[in-house]
Amino acid sequence: MSDADWTHVDRELRTQLFDTVLGRGRKFPKVWLVQHIDFPSIQNECRLQIKQYHNGPCGAVASIQAWFLKSLMFGKMGKLPHELSEKSKLLLLRKRGLIEALSGILFHVTPLRKGPVRLIVPFPSGEAYNEDQYYESWHYTTLSTLDEVRAAVDAHFENICHYGMVPFVCSLILSRGIVRVHTEAAKDTLVDPFQEDCFQTLVNLILTGRAVSHVFDAPQFCTEEHHPKYSRYGIVSRSIIGFMTSVELHNRTIVVGNHYKVPYHPIWVIHGESHYSVLFCQNRQVLQHMPTNDTFQWYTVTSFRGILLNKQFTLTIDSTGPVTSRAPKMEQSVRVVRECVGLRWPCSQVGLDDIQHTYNAALTDESESESENMS
Repeated sequence: MSDADWTHVDRELRTQLFDTVLGRGRKFPKVWLVQHIDFPSIQNECRLQIKQYHNGPCGAVASIQAWFLKSLMFGKMGKLPHELSEKSKLLLLRKRGLIEALSGILFHVTPLRKGPVRLIVPFPSGEAYNEDQYYESWHYTTLSTLDEVRAAVDAHFENICHYGMVPFVCSLILSRGIVRVHTEAAKDTLVDPFQEDCFQTLVNLILTGRAVSHVFDAPQFCTEEHHPKYSRYGIVSRSIIGFMTSVELHNRTIVVGNHYKVPYHPIWVIHGESHYSVLFCQNRQVLQHMPTNDTFQWYTVTSFRGILLNKQFTLTIDSTGPVTSRAPKMEQSVRVVRECVGLRWPCSQVGLDDIQHTYNAALTDESESESENMS
């Protein structure tokens, strides 16, 4: 680390960042401090799924996971060297995808997507250090272009991933601007300091670049430059990554707009029952047309004896088959994704792990909007 390129994050700045995320005078809970941004063993069947260590940060983890999948499926990752072993290829693929995802998120939160990014990286000395020494090791660098961000994330990849979620979230706040985030969030916090959960405000910041708390479409005339009050704190434009919530079925005051339901890429962060997961498909046609026996992947976590385990499901969604009004008995987490699919594609048939579950998803009259491809 060159002192000329890095600025120490002093106590005053750190307090402002923590106050923005958690509320005045509060510190990050331990479940956030130990949340690395990394993957399970390459022998794990969920080897491309970011590991979640504890309940709480699931919204942030799922949102970063969605960007990672976007990088793998629709980004320019480059060819992997043929001479590498399969293990080395997988490790390189994960690193490239995560560098692209983290860099994209950081640049996306900057005002008007023009930079600069202020990237915070901890540089603790030695292996043994307490929490105060850890925070005192924080430094940030200012980066003007997306290429500079990629280079910095690459250069400090190990530290960024190991120290994980807390400095990364603070980098987002610092890059977006503390005052701007306060305004967009209507002075709400981004993380619940008591329940330790991720609020929708932080999910929206990662997915759309704006720390607003709602998920409906903002009025048509609003843009990024408008004050959040003019945009009624909604989503101002079509999102790169989508979002859906089953809460929309049970709480009519919550409506997810088309900016989220019809994103640029067929990737959605799924919310329901206080948990976030990711649903995605490689076929872009599902954005404009009803699915016809299309294969989706669903990344979530399950709990086994108090330990969180990554879990992946394969879903088949088809709008052309027969439907029935009786829904099968399914575990709650699967019911959440089923309900979200029903909100997005009414009258669809869903197959889960090759076992067909047919249901009536005709729950809304919302028409599908035509959408152009993202350049």
